[in-house]
Amino acid sequence: MNRTDFFSNLRALLSSSVEGITEQEKLRIIEHFLSSLQKDATSKLPLLRIIPFVRGRRPFDEIRYAGYGSSEHVGLLVPLEEAANNTLYLLYQIQDPQERLKAHPNDYTLRLSVGFCDPLHPQKVYPLPYQTQVPVHAARFAPQEHGEFTLTRISPEAWSPQSLVLALHPNNTFLPDAAVLSNNTTLPNDTTLPNELAVPDGKTPSLTPWSWDELAPTVTQYATDHDDPFTFGHLFHQRARISLTLHQQDLPISEASFDTDIFDARRFGSLYQRVLEKIIQPDTVRQAQESGISAIDHTYHPWYPVLSIGTEKADLYMKALYQDIVQKKRHLTEPKWLLRVGLYLEFLTCLGIFEAVKDELGDMLSPTERCVFEQSPHFEKIRKAIHPKAWKEVWNLRKISFAKNAAPDELPVKITHLLAKKKATLGFLKAHHEDLKWAIEMAGPNPHNAQETWHRVFRDAERAVLRKSLDAFPELNGLSAKVREFVMWHQKGKLDLVLLKSIPSSISGLFGDQDGLYASACNQYRDSMNEVAQWAKERGLMDYAGNECVPSEISLLRAHMNQQSGLVSLLQRRDGYAPELEALRPLPEEYRESHEQIAESLHHLGLFEALSHEERETLASKARLIELGPMERITIQGQPGSSLFILSEGVLEVLVRQKDGHDAHIASLPKGAVFGEISFLTGAKRSSTVRALEKALVIEIHSDHLRPIVQNRPQILEAFTSLMEKRLEELEDHSQAYDEHQKGRSLLGGLKNKLRTYLLGA
Repeated sequence: MNRTDFFSNLRALLSSSVEGITEQEKLRIIEHFLSSLQKDATSKLPLLRIIPFVRGRRPFDEIRYAGYGSSEHVGLLVPLEEAANNTLYLLYQIQDPQERLKAHPNDYTLRLSVGFCDPLHPQKVYPLPYQTQVPVHAARFAPQEHGEFTLTRISPEAWSPQSLVLALHPNNTFLPDAAVLSNNTTLPNDTTLPNELAVPDGKTPSLTPWSWDELAPTVTQYATDHDDPFTFGHLFHQRARISLTLHQQDLPISEASFDTDIFDARRFGSLYQRVLEKIIQPDTVRQAQESGISAIDHTYHPWYPVLSIGTEKADLYMKALYQDIVQKKRHLTEPKWLLRVGLYLEFLTCLGIFEAVKDELGDMLSPTERCVFEQSPHFEKIRKAIHPKAWKEVWNLRKISFAKNAAPDELPVKITHLLAKKKATLGFLKAHHEDLKWAIEMAGPNPHNAQETWHRVFRDAERAVLRKSLDAFPELNGLSAKVREFVMWHQKGKLDLVLLKSIPSSISGLFGDQDGLYASACNQYRDSMNEVAQWAKERGLMDYAGNECVPSEISLLRAHMNQQSGLVSLLQRRDGYAPELEALRPLPEEYRESHEQIAESLHHLGLFEALSHEERETLASKARLIELGPMERITIQGQPGSSLFILSEGVLEVLVRQKDGHDAHIASLPKGAVFGEISFLTGAKRSSTVRALEKALVIEIHSDHLRPIVQNRPQILEAFTSLMEKRLEELEDHSQAYDEHQKGRSLLGGLKNKLRTYLLGA
């Protein structure tokens, strides 16, 4: 910064008004900083910073892998009976190089403020009642037996440099009658605290009732259910800003803020339920009456299979999201993107259907919802993206093929009604996935984990097909077990002529030698998901490795039908389920590897030969283990990265994207292979994509943990430089896409200086 910039910025700072700080308070803060500088020109006051969200990491990683913890940037509102275990964790640090906190611990306090962001003007924040500058006590994770943990209070002299934890209960924090903080009972110094809203300075939480009408009118102006800002009118969602302020003698000296998205999971799926209850069920009754039939179950409606299976699929991936966000498991590296896509998809599809049938069946929206839908800026993008014409065409495929003069114990529909259901399902899926494209666009680009997310969603679709098909197709219940087996499980090209002779011609003629219901449904869904992914990739909204986003190798059904029990078990376990495909029992634990195993892996690596035994032990103690499923990526070409990886188990594939967009296979990495060292040592973007072929266990070492070692012994840079030069020369043999060879040559020039700059900051 030059002198002109200094004076310009200083004048702007002094003359600007600051929200939440009076002019008098602003002057006191400036005087405090000036006083500190007068005592010592190099003096630095403690600095508070919130640790950001990092894909693939969780807050509790800080317990087992110091430095790998990540704040959570998404929270859920859940049913009351589940609220006690629903916690949103933010990690933060207080940098205090001059150890002022140790010298004067009683001078420092922390305060918490929580508010809702204005969706149209994100910098504007509306505080929640009783949650502005509330005193809180710092805490940290304390490990317990069996992988459990709790929060333990930390006094100011121990705040720096470790990572500290703020725990919020979303239901308590963001809903009325929340637990907020007040000044009452003092806690003993050795108290181990539960995961409460926040841990007050020597105080316990107490209840102070509040109501929605105490919020700023801007927050609730589009509410469609009283003043609740999480209803239809706000797309079941609010963005919250959480701010922590560090005070010295009651004067704020440092503040950090973090935005997190809060979704009302209790309302997800409610619009689909409205389609079923207000459209499908009455239409079934109406068609039956018009055909002279007194009653028929709505499961015979042509739309029912796709709604039933689709709802089950959504329920399954919502369980995965719930497990990630609430139960703190690890099925998705970034759950918020899938939440946003699923939310927008529900609104686009259901509002498209509502508009398509409105003239015929009446409005499915309440008058308040209709007003908000047509006028609110929250719905502007949705209004432009919905396609009622396409849904009207699907609505025209709803006719039920009733069987004439059917006896009470016979099927009320013709067997050919299965074809009507198939046609309606394909039409619904086509319109639904057109909506999915725009849902992805509204959710925003995801070059990092869209492919792995799509894998999970597809397998949940397969599970839904297996679990709900018999319910969705009651027509099959009238068939013999042998015929039903043929209809459900037959694989194209594997026609058993002996079996075919025992099947009624009405069935064999209807289905012939083609995939049965299970394989047909899953293959069609996979093709549709791949088409959507390709559309999104062409527009920079998604990225994936290989020719298909969802290859057949990750299919549960394919593995099951090919009797690959080991692969079925692996895919089930990767998604958090027990090996049995039918049970869908959740697994309690994730894989863990001992410190001794990691240290042994580091001992044999040439990269760390220059390190002493103690230095390798230090790195091993901070290394993190990552479990990968089939076709999951650990590095993505062109994306930033600062970690090195060691393959502990399994086989990895290395891909380099060519100029024509094709991902070329250039190598397979066996157990013990090291990769990612270029980004690890220089901070350069990833030069290739690396993914697992089946199960793989990978050890991650972050450059931040190598940096202190290099700072203590800068001479080891020589060893790293030599290794890097050899590695970059090898890379040139495979470099075509993105002109990676040019990048390699540029890194070779002055490599030692680049390493010194990145690792030492000099």
